[in-house]
Amino acid sequence: SSLLGGVFLMAAPKHRQSLERRHKRQRHPDKLIKPKENLFPCPECGSMMQEGFLCINCYQRIKYETDIIRQKIKETETDGLASTSETVVRYADETITESDKSKRVIEMARKKPHWFTKDMYDEHWKTS
Repeated sequence: SSLLGGVFLMAAPKHRQSLERRHKRQRHPDKLIKPKENLFPCPECGSMMQEGFLCINCYQRIKYETDIIRQKIKETETDGLASTSETVVRYADETITESDKSKRVIEMARKKPHWFTKDMYDEHWKTS
C-alpha cells in the first residue's frame, strides 16, 4: 500500500506553471487553426466548397425543394398515417407515365428545377 501512495504523490504538480509556460503550451504553432487547402469553386453555383462535401448554397436550394415536397405530402395524407404505396412527384412540365398511375402522385404547380435530373430517381439507383 505504501508503494501506491508514493505513485499518487509523484504525479501531483509541485509548483504552479508560469504564465509564459502556459501560453507557450496553449499557443504552440501545431495547435493553431490551419487554413484549408482543399477548397475549390462549386461547379454548379460557383461559391467556394470543401472537397468531398456538398456546397452550402446548393444544399440550401435542395433542402428548400425537399421541404416543399414534404409539405405537399403531409397535405395529401388524410388520416395522419404514411401511405403504403410508392410516391411520385410530378412537376408542371412533366406527364404521368403508365407505371406511375398506380402510385400516389404529388402534383407540383411549378417547373422542375434544373439540378433535379432523371438520374436522381431512376430505377437503377434504387437499392433493394
